[in-house]
Amino acid sequence: MVYSFTSKQPNAVSLFAQLFTDKTLMPDKVTSISQSYLNVVQVKCQHLIRYLIASLIMTGNFETLQEHILPIVIQEKSKYSDVSTIFLQTLFEDFDFPAALGLAKDFGKLANEDLLLKGFSNEILSQSVVLIFQVKSRIYRSVNIKELATEVASAGIIKGEEEARTRLEESLKKEGFHLEPLEATTPESKHYYKVLG
Repeated sequence: MVYSFTSKQPNAVSLFAQLFTDKTLMPDKVTSISQSYLNVVQVKCQHLIRYLIASLIMTGNFETLQEHILPIVIQEKSKYSDVSTIFLQTLFEDFDFPAALGLAKDFGKLANEDLLLKGFSNEILSQSVVLIFQVKSRIYRSVNIKELATEVASAGIIKGEEEARTRLEESLKKEGFHLEPLEATTPESKHYYKVLG
């Protein structure tokens, strides 16, 4: 785990998440190996959930986060809870996007105070915003990027609405989403996009 967060090697941060979730390590034994590691985390080391969440967020492995880690977070919330776990619950259970945005900022602050995550606080914050935007986009299928950029800028996550809008658009395109502008019926509707992904 320490190597994942301290190595200068590209993609080293993904090693920690791969240990728990990657099917390429040992395809015929992945279920028992990954499940054994996850069982250890649940029984003895709940604090490692934070690092697993951070690793999956930074690598953009949002599907695994929702399918495999969220159930553990929900099951273990009486034993362990911090900003990272509350962020996941707020986003995937409550679908409270403004609260999730505030928690993303808090998660970035927590990461900045954590010995292993300190160097990744900005990446955790920006990828958390991308995750919020992706979840919102999947639910509504059309989003007002200007509105979201205003929320992100007013929360102090990214300085300036134009910078926030540009980064959100770039992040979505990088993640494989296609942004298709909706027909502008009003001056304000020119900021709405249909999100295909």
